[in-house]
Amino acid sequence: MTHLGDDEILELASKTSDGLPYSDDERAKMEHLKECEECYDQFYAALALSDAVGNIGLLSAAKNEATEKAGASSKILATIGVIVGKVSSEIGAALQQLDGATAAFTFMPAMSLATRGAGDHQNSQSKLEDINDEKTFVSFDPKTGRLYVQINLKDLPEKNITVTVKASDGTVTEIPMQKTGAILSGSIDSPKDGELKVVVAGDNSAGGD
Repeated sequence: MTHLGDDEILELASKTSDGLPYSDDERAKMEHLKECEECYDQFYAALALSDAVGNIGLLSAAKNEATEKAGASSKILATIGVIVGKVSSEIGAALQQLDGATAAFTFMPAMSLATRGAGDHQNSQSKLEDINDEKTFVSFDPKTGRLYVQINLKDLPEKNITVTVKASDGTVTEIPMQKTGAILSGSIDSPKDGELKVVVAGDNSAGGD
């Protein structure tokens, strides 16, 4: 079965959220969602994120810009949407992977981690973890207000990894990443509220370790 592309799913979510009519092609894609569980899950994740930030079009534009920034020799390995805001009296964040079948990583929702190790300090974080490798994750620590990204390069063909963050005001920042063995990690201060887009890109051209 052929899956819908990320941009197609984001566009469907945007129209659904805004209550706009579908074209004949889009109605056919909505029928596909009824038959494809993977696309269905991605659509409703995108729809939930659209309702939360109120502008799914901004996410799509940010993805296109990040792709151009990465360059023709690079490819997008994962795209994460982050919504930072106050929950009660504390700063918190909701993280959601925006790409699926085309991504190099498949991240588990943060709530899936609640069943692991009660009392573990990481459970106080909002966190997405690669389903195949717990050493690859994106997390937000409310105590420090920092966004963390860690990538395990061990079985990853792409060794030249860049991680960029786009804020809701359009500012794009590259996270400085440090390599220790096969682990690449870095962090950045996040805003106290707003929408972020984290894009992990890489290539395997000369220059990687």
